[in-house]
Parts: sequence; C-alpha cells; structure tokens
Amino acid sequence: MSKRHVTDLSAKLDAMQNLLNEVREASGGDSYGPTQINTDTRLKEALEIARRAYNNRRSRCNFFDSKNLFGEPAWDILLDLFIRQASSERVLVKSACIGAAAPATTALRWLNVLEEQGLLSIAIDPEDRRSKLVSLTPRGFESMLRYLHTVAA
Repeated sequence: MSKRHVTDLSAKLDAMQNLLNEVREASGGDSYGPTQINTDTRLKEALEIARRAYNNRRSRCNFFDSKNLFGEPAWDILLDLFIRQASSERVLVKSACIGAAAPATTALRWLNVLEEQGLLSIAIDPEDRRSKLVSLTPRGFESMLRYLHTVAA
C-alpha cells in the first residue's frame, strides 16, 4: 500500500469518525457512543415497530390482485436490515434483495443507492469470500432507530 493510499484512507476514516460523532451527538449521545438511544427497552420497541411495519407492507398484497401496486424497495431494505441487524443476524446481499420484495436488479440498484447515501455498507463475507454481506452503517441504524421511536411516540 502506497503512502498516498494510506494518507487518503486515513483522511476518509477521520471524516467517517467525525460524521459518526455528529450522528451520536444529534441522537442524544456523545462522541464515545449513544447515552440513551440504544437501551434494551428502546431497541425492543423499535424492533417490534419495524417488524409490524414490514409485515404490514408484505400483507397488503394478500388483499389486492397486483403485487406491483406497492413498490418502495429502499424502505423495505432499510426495514429488513434494521430488523435483522437488531436481531444480530448476518445478511447476505442475496437475502437483502429478497427482503426488498422487488426484482433482483431493482433491489441491487437500491442497495447501491443506499450505500452511496451512507446508510448501509456492503462487504465481502469473511466466512465465505464468494458472498457479500450487507449491513446498516451506524448512521443508518441510528436513523432507523430515531425514526421508529418517533413513530412510536
């Protein structure tokens, strides 16, 4: 690795740390981590709301003839990833595409958009280097958590 590459990587990591600190501070925490937002009770409440929302979205198709009426893959991906990440599950890209309830090409496009927005990350699975894992970034997870708590209020 060249010295310039290391310097660039270091600058990116510093910028990411600054962004993470801003998110934590905005969500009631400090630069060392959230002080209120990740309590077990609050996480369980948010997880229940997310599960209900995701299941409600899936059940709509049972009442209408067309499954194409209700498309919002980005939101479905965020809900699915939040549920699975809050439950300590690893999520493969293929599984995230299924959770999007959209064609694979559409789901992959939205995964890329959400990654560009800094809400999720995609990385090679260290246990099976042929697969890729997807997870919410700290920013994405905390954004979902804050949103779900707002909905609960």
